[in-house]
Amino acid sequence: MVWSFFSAQGWTANAVAGMLGNMVAESTINPGRWEIGQTGNPDAGFGLVQWTPASKLFSWLSANGYSNGSGEGQCRRIIWELNNGEQYYPTSQYPLTFKEFSQSTELPHRLASAFLYNYERPGDPEATETYRQNQADYWYEVITGQPVPPYNPPEGSMLPFIFWCKKKQLY
Repeated sequence: MVWSFFSAQGWTANAVAGMLGNMVAESTINPGRWEIGQTGNPDAGFGLVQWTPASKLFSWLSANGYSNGSGEGQCRRIIWELNNGEQYYPTSQYPLTFKEFSQSTELPHRLASAFLYNYERPGDPEATETYRQNQADYWYEVITGQPVPPYNPPEGSMLPFIFWCKKKQLY
């Protein structure tokens, strides 16, 4: 459902995969999921991307004719956030705007990190970053039926070695 919705909005497979990598970590891609141990607490996280407080999401969903657990409603909320400059804030490490993110053809695992740092912003992003990156690559393959394309850095670049180290968590 997430891929169908966002691809119809013109998002790239790379961007949707990056976001899905985060949704797996946040909610197991379950729009009815509460933050662990917080079921029914309107101040806790809820939904595909664990909006916190849930009450803010619920108010928006209700005002727009959706139930709290509506996956379509939550996807529409993400589009509303994109169009209204809400929730997603570019960082120096990932300077993409939300619109640029949605159109990006950067590697899915890099976009997973961009979404993690620019949208999700958990207390300890590094604790789940590799998991989210791996999930993004997995979902890219599910969506496209193709393996993640190899990274082709500029000649003489140190980036491949740095990415390898990060993937292996050597620094």
